Amino acid sequence: MMHAKLLVLSLFFMFDVSLANNPGFAVRVTNKGLGYVRDLALQLLRENIQHMNIPDQSGEAGTIIGKVRYAVSNIGVQSASVGSLDVSLVSGTGVRVATSSVSIQMKADWRYKKGGFIHISDHGSLDLKTTVDLSVTGTSRMTPYGQPTASVQGCQFNVHRVDVHFHGGASD
Repeated sequence: MMHAKLLVLSLFFMFDVSLANNPGFAVRVTNKGLGYVRDLALQLLRENIQHMNIPDQSGEAGTIIGKVRYAVSNIGVQSASVGSLDVSLVSGTGVRVATSSVSIQMKADWRYKKGGFIHISDHGSLDLKTTVDLSVTGTSRMTPYGQPTASVQGCQFNVHRVDVHFHGGASD
């Protein structure tokens, strides 16, 4: 994960190094350089998406029979694939990183419980499949004190499809 952070930071900061009053070096970005960054980012994305740590989720939901407590635990990525990744320069802004057709399959355990006079509870497992696209445009600038800063100019996240199949309990 540290490699990914360094990659993103180097992308944002390398474009404005020459904006300083007396830069020690200037950077020229070529298509070959962007291709190298794209290939490296794609490799890091593929490696890290398989090992994502997704925290357990729990809460309460109001229903016609009262409040029901629920929990989804042991959430794990079973498989993931990245359709494509594009790294490009955006004139006057910075750099744009976009992924498309990112497919993820996950498994998890679920449980719910309704207490009170009538006790209702159930549990089981679930399989989830989804496909998403993500696009982030970032920029880097120099502060009046000569310090580099980075910011996100735009972010877009599209979910194309989510399929959830429940197993166990009343869901079978």
